[in-house]
Amino acid sequence: MKIQLFSIIIVILIFGNCGRENQQAKQGRFPQIYPQGMPKKIVAKKDKAEMILIPAGEFLMGSTKKEARDTEEKWGLKEGLLESETPQHIVYLDAFYIDKYEVTNAQYQKFVDETGHRVPAVPTKEEVIAAFQSERSELGEESEEISDLQINATIQELTKTLSPWAWKDGTYPPGKSHHPVVLVNWYDAQAYANWAGKRLPTEAEWEKAARGTDGRFYPWGNDWDGTRCNSAERIAQKPLLTLQAALRWFDDEWKTLAPIKRSQNTTVPVGSYRKGRSSYGVHDMAGNVFEWCADWYDKDYHSHSPKQNPPGPKNGNTRVLRGGSWNYPGFKLRSTYRNRHAPSIGGSPNGFRCVRDVSNISE
Repeated sequence: MKIQLFSIIIVILIFGNCGRENQQAKQGRFPQIYPQGMPKKIVAKKDKAEMILIPAGEFLMGSTKKEARDTEEKWGLKEGLLESETPQHIVYLDAFYIDKYEVTNAQYQKFVDETGHRVPAVPTKEEVIAAFQSERSELGEESEEISDLQINATIQELTKTLSPWAWKDGTYPPGKSHHPVVLVNWYDAQAYANWAGKRLPTEAEWEKAARGTDGRFYPWGNDWDGTRCNSAERIAQKPLLTLQAALRWFDDEWKTLAPIKRSQNTTVPVGSYRKGRSSYGVHDMAGNVFEWCADWYDKDYHSHSPKQNPPGPKNGNTRVLRGGSWNYPGFKLRSTYRNRHAPSIGGSPNGFRCVRDVSNISE
């Protein structure tokens, strides 16, 4: 078995004029409504994060069966791998604010300093055990005692591979202040969101902010472009247009590097890829780090989720991650790609950003 181990008072900055009436903006066939009197950009008082207003309205969520199958064929993927993206469906969301950038190490440092929350570190034994249990439950396997051999071997491997990303002496690695924070599990991300007076985005909110309303595959459009985001192609310095090509690079080149060498060329400062912004101006929705969402993961959720403001499943074993990261090829950076992870484990590719309800703006 393989486990993938990789928080407001608002200070409002008004950019442009706010109309007295609701502002309607059309994107394709779905009218979008900007709430009356609300600025399109704000800055959060607690963590100083710029936030962008995503208008209310419908959008296309997920992939059609044909799109999923075509993508599998194009990238050399196993048939059915992208089935969880289907069916494509129309979802209505109320307006909300979302962080323009992923949460950075500097922002997370302020959270840690003010709350005493633990710093990003290699997962503990308890977290590893919880991850094993989550994964087994997700796969429908019978619960059985996890041997000390399994646990110790996993901890050894995690310590070896993740230590270069771990904070030391209460602070982040040198020169990484504006890089996205990593080695945070879902509970860490949730604690930060609560501290900042925000919350984690639902999976639907995340996807709309990434792809807009027209069903595009990437924040910038339908075609993969490795120059618009931080993916494995930047590190490999060559195209990785199939899963097989990506695996060859990973096995033949990446795995041969010492962990400290790997950590030196992974994440980049947030906002480094201006041409990769979404139609709303949200940065890094493809690549850099996978982002935790509020939702439990359910492979079939698209087929039975509510049509308005879907909150995600009521329970589950793993949590949703979206957006792809620095160590993956382009198919995992598509705006519809659904990843999952044990909530107790924070990996080197995993970070997050936050959202805030428009109804709470005056709080």
